[in-house]
This record gives sequence, structure tokens and C-alpha cells, in this order.
Amino acid sequence: MIKLISKEGEKFDISKKSGNMSLLLRGAMEDYEGDINIPLDDIDSNIVRKVIEYLDHWDNLEPPKIKTPIESDKMSQIVDEWSANFIDCLDIEEIGDLAIAANFMQIQQLVDLSCCKIAAIGFSKPIDELFIDYGIDPSSFTEVERRKIRQENIDWLNDNPEEFLK
Repeated sequence: MIKLISKEGEKFDISKKSGNMSLLLRGAMEDYEGDINIPLDDIDSNIVRKVIEYLDHWDNLEPPKIKTPIESDKMSQIVDEWSANFIDCLDIEEIGDLAIAANFMQIQQLVDLSCCKIAAIGFSKPIDELFIDYGIDPSSFTEVERRKIRQENIDWLNDNPEEFLK
């Protein structure tokens, strides 16, 4: 059994089979015998619960690959039903925290799912609305700075890049 310890000191059990999807946990299992305690000093309890829920659901099975580039802002049209329901119930701050936790724990599939949701949120929104969503004053960028941001990020755009550059 593996015990994950959140930044609040709360302990969570996860089976070694479920934990095997995390390269961090897999490495600990290879290095240590018996019960393992893993401190997650920067991850709060509710995010540790979500990580465990994800790992327990897949139980060391490979989640379906996420089709890219994304073609919708609806997760149900991008990923399997369980993954869509799992990620759709989180707010943007929780999604960011989940992505950071997944990255720290080296759970690439969960990093991908979290990043996909963040991309889906912004898929059909105008840039000013995205600024507001992320707590950025839209007037804090000049038109020249906006064009520079657009140009620097054109590679990851998947629909109508010419429209984005206007």
C-alpha cells in the first residue's frame, strides 16, 4: 500500500496497482519494499483525492489517447465519457492545480487531460474574455503586444490561424 500525504498532512491510501500509472510512485515502489509514504508537500487534499480518483478509475490501464488538435470546447466530444465528467466538474483553478500535481507525480495522461480542458475552455472565446477569465486586465496589452503574443503562439493553434492573426 502507498500512503500519499497532502500538504495539510492528511494521509490517503492508494493501491500499488493504481499508483503504477505515476512514474513518481512507480519509482518509489521500485526503490522501497513494503508500505511507502509519499509526502506531497505542495498538493492540497482535495487535489490528492482527485488524483487518486483518476488513478483508481484507470487502475493501471491506459486511458484512451486524446485526439489532437482539439475541435470542440466540449470535453464530451474530445475524450471518453468518464474523463469528460471527471474534468468538467472542476473549476479553472482546480484544473491548474490538478495539472501541476499530475506533472509533479509524472502522470502524463492526467497532465494531458488537464491541459486539454484548459485548451477547450479557451477554444471558442475571444482573447479579451480569456484575459478576464485568467484575471488579466485586457487593457494591459497594447495592440503591438497582442500581435506579438498571437504570433508567438500561432504554432499551437489548430483552427483558422489567419483569423487569429487579424
